[in-house]
Amino acid sequence: MDRAWEKNAAASPPSPPSSPSIGYPTAGDPSSGTPATLPGAWWYHMVTESLREIVTSAGLTPDHTDVTLVRQALQKAFAALDANGEVVQLPAGAAAALATAALTPSGWTSGAVWHEGDAASSLVEAGGHQRFPNGLILQWGFVANSGVATTVTWPIAFPTACLGVALSADKRVGNPNPAYIVHITAGGPVTTTGMIVNCVNVTDGSQHTETQDLIRFLAVGY
Repeated sequence: MDRAWEKNAAASPPSPPSSPSIGYPTAGDPSSGTPATLPGAWWYHMVTESLREIVTSAGLTPDHTDVTLVRQALQKAFAALDANGEVVQLPAGAAAALATAALTPSGWTSGAVWHEGDAASSLVEAGGHQRFPNGLILQWGFVANSGVATTVTWPIAFPTACLGVALSADKRVGNPNPAYIVHITAGGPVTTTGMIVNCVNVTDGSQHTETQDLIRFLAVGY
């Protein structure tokens, strides 16, 4: 696609008609005196430039011997859309930085699109979580002490595994008693969805029975 003609091409573009005939073309009818439509130089110029603009806007070089350039340009335009049909644009500086970045996210392929929503999400409440771009997840929360082994369910399930948990007792009634500790029960291992905890007296193994007190946790996983 390019400005190429058999012969008699001009060095400058034609001017648009001052009083164009608007409508559909006709072959004319000599019997009724209806003349055939005359396209004029401007019509050829208008069609050629419209198609050529598609080619050049896509960064392609016009070539009158290549009749696939318009298709190639449209394919490039559609390839720049994400799964939601939205155009993906990056500032020049960000694009340059990505081109030289040493980090390649696992599972990405050429042309993959990074959405800001994939980078980090959170639920900032008394029981919540924080996701990080590298896949790490922090979760926190609390359960009321029940006087027996208590099931804790994470605010969200870890996709792969829970790496570790920090526990603490939140004394709400009376004075703190250092003899009581919170621990994960032997019969309830940490899983991707939660754990089982208990609050006991380290001196005699008795249960801590004050249900007003809380057991707080901070879990790390991915």
